[in-house]
Amino acid sequence: MKIPKFFQPVLGVLTALILFFIGMLVLSTVFVAAVEAFDYAKDFTLDILDSITIPEWFYLY
Repeated sequence: MKIPKFFQPVLGVLTALILFFIGMLVLSTVFVAAVEAFDYAKDFTLDILDSITIPEWFYLY
């Protein structure tokens, strides 16, 4: 089936728009997952960093 010349630019714009929205969906999902992972690990990280004293960082013990 041959696509008329009139519809070729329209299909190109629609294809680009769909790909753009798919890209935005992927980026948004990755960003939300990264924020959730950071929020989940924040308590553990703060607990570990609070338990370390300054001399331990410089190996003075």
